[in-house]
Amino acid sequence: MHRRRFKYKKTAVVTEPTGIGGRWIVTFNDMITLILTFLVLILSMSDMDKASIDQVSQSVSEAFGIGGVRAPLVLPRTVQPSVDRGQIQADRNAEISGMAVKIASLPGMEARMSPGGIQVTLSEKVLFDPGSDVLAADSGRVLMSLVPFLLKAGAFITVEGHTDNRPVDKGRFPSNWELSTARAVSVVSFLEKEGGIPPERLSAVGYGDTRPRIGNDHARARQINRRVEMNLKFQK
Repeated sequence: MHRRRFKYKKTAVVTEPTGIGGRWIVTFNDMITLILTFLVLILSMSDMDKASIDQVSQSVSEAFGIGGVRAPLVLPRTVQPSVDRGQIQADRNAEISGMAVKIASLPGMEARMSPGGIQVTLSEKVLFDPGSDVLAADSGRVLMSLVPFLLKAGAFITVEGHTDNRPVDKGRFPSNWELSTARAVSVVSFLEKEGGIPPERLSAVGYGDTRPRIGNDHARARQINRRVEMNLKFQK
């Protein structure tokens, strides 16, 4: 008798490489967690109210499959959005700009917007005699016309003295530094004593000829550089 012969077919078994498995998911989860943390940090520093931040954070978490189930991103009617700070700043800028225009219309003054406030410029001939730090006779009237705006503004006021580049006569002031500083102090003293400006809002500084508006090439230019500037810085 002939025995039946069976043929066996060899099959290949593909196995997953050892040592890899699902390690990639750990890195992926870490990356998602970092992204979520970054988004929540940005939201926490924004102008949104707390209810909005909580809702957005939860919705982002749900989108990435993190955290439990929560209601959709809908603000309750009892929660009002926070006031738009950008709008407040725009309104304040309009107020400051209007004040600058009114100050510029006063006799003997220039005014322009500056970062955070207003810069008011008064020429030397409006306030002082040449080489002197004593306020001239009509300077009090000029400064007093500015006082109502300074009181209303509630700003911090830095008074700066500036000169041209010509050496001062060797007398009371050894250099333009002392002259410019003394003039700034004279204006600050007047604003405090006669104008009633709180002293904690006032400061004085002298720059001599180090910050000219234009070059000191001729008499007209030097006259422009001899000035007193008031920098009004408004609180946020």
